[in-house]
Amino acid sequence: MTLNETMLFRWVGCEIELEKPKGLAAPSWKKLPLVPELDPDKRRRYLGLLRDALDPSKGLRVSGYDAIDQVGRVKPLVNPQPCLFLTEQAASSSADHWRLYGRMGFGFSKRAIFREGGRPVIYSGGKRDPLQHAVEILRKHLNSNGSLTVNQALELLVRFIKSTTIPKPTPSDAGAAEKPKAGKVGPIHGQVPSVKDAKPLAFPSEKKIAFLQEREWRLPKPMKPSRSWHQEGEGYCWFRPQIGHDLQMVVLPDNETLHMAIACDFIRARLLASNRPPLQLITAELLRKV
Repeated sequence: MTLNETMLFRWVGCEIELEKPKGLAAPSWKKLPLVPELDPDKRRRYLGLLRDALDPSKGLRVSGYDAIDQVGRVKPLVNPQPCLFLTEQAASSSADHWRLYGRMGFGFSKRAIFREGGRPVIYSGGKRDPLQHAVEILRKHLNSNGSLTVNQALELLVRFIKSTTIPKPTPSDAGAAEKPKAGKVGPIHGQVPSVKDAKPLAFPSEKKIAFLQEREWRLPKPMKPSRSWHQEGEGYCWFRPQIGHDLQMVVLPDNETLHMAIACDFIRARLLASNRPPLQLITAELLRKV
């Protein structure tokens, strides 16, 4: 059994060290160096992410649902919901993953994420995939015959389907309402790339069936309000886990960042509360040696 293989991890912090190119999917980003190259300012920014996660008025910042995984040719009838993306991968074999998404990892109990409504994704292999074909047929039928509630139920289901092809980025979605020309389909919301424009998801590129090596889970924001979710008006959305129960481990970038975390009164008080299980701390430095 490898280290923490029964957990789900959310990796963050890439933007602290590298600027993410707009419009590119994760496999195309430049990877972080294996050995940390962090100055005090970068470590403080990583600690800011940890403070937010432990702050009961905030939590983990939640990503928007990415149009790159859109399934089917028909545009959804409901707006995409914020979605927490996690990976089912042992911490000790996660270097390829955190080097793309950031050195700070939040480890969750699978049971807790499942209880909140999170599920493993189903992988769709492209426009000839029978699953994608079924979604298209259902959408076409519901567009003319379905109620809003039924449409919302279908779109929630689609949140758990991940495409294994990546469309080319486009400068803008301004032409979303226009009919795409043959062979020029881009990642416009609700559209599917052509075989010519799509390329296989290669992460990490040296592994076979790469998208199955790090099984993805998704936790979408529920339609009805929940104590675990917090929305700042039209701005950020946060997922607030129960410390020690839902959130069980935090991976910090290096030993110096760990020292700074323990020295911070705000963080230490929330890590070592007496009325719940302690939160495990480990560093990415140690993971390299496991």
